Amino acid sequence: MKATDIREAEQLNLVIIHGSKAYTAWMTQNGLPEYLGFLMLELLMHPEITQKQLVELTGYPKQSINKGVKKLLDQHFLQQTVDPLDNRIKRCSLTTPGRKFAEKKLQPLIEIEDTTARKLGTKKMQQLIALNEEWNSIFWHEIRKRGIK
Repeated sequence: MKATDIREAEQLNLVIIHGSKAYTAWMTQNGLPEYLGFLMLELLMHPEITQKQLVELTGYPKQSINKGVKKLLDQHFLQQTVDPLDNRIKRCSLTTPGRKFAEKKLQPLIEIEDTTARKLGTKKMQQLIALNEEWNSIFWHEIRKRGIK
């Protein structure tokens, strides 16, 4: 089968999957379950964040994030503080050992992302982001029209 025989939507799907496998390979090589690696990436980028925000940012189910938070708490890589304005909300942040561990495992990945973005250039990155946001918006709309949440 030639590349020209593949529908455009399928080509996009293959590109997304292929890129996603690079992240999976990185996490595996660094001894991190994928959900935990992405959880730690978000904690590196957001010094104080709620579990709800982690679910929204990572796209992982609440159960996976809860599991990751518990694991990081048990390893003393994460601390939780109660929001002074709302006792129901706990804010998560990496401890010093947690930050050191996350930086050791994930900072090189962040640098690869930054290098890739620089090589593409600002204009192409803005186009890529805008097109992906538009694709996701339309695609989710079509999915939800069929009763999927």
